[in-house]
Amino acid sequence: MVCGGSQWHVPLEIRMYRCALVRKAAVRLLWRKLEAGLGSED
Repeated sequence: MVCGGSQWHVPLEIRMYRCALVRKAAVRLLWRKLEAGLGSED
């Protein structure tokens, strides 16, 4: 949802980091989906 004029538009970058030592299957699946761009809105 966009509200206000262009002076209110703020660029946002979200970075996620993970511990390389975590080997759980659910965590690996989540990261695979994130890396594939699942859920990205363009």
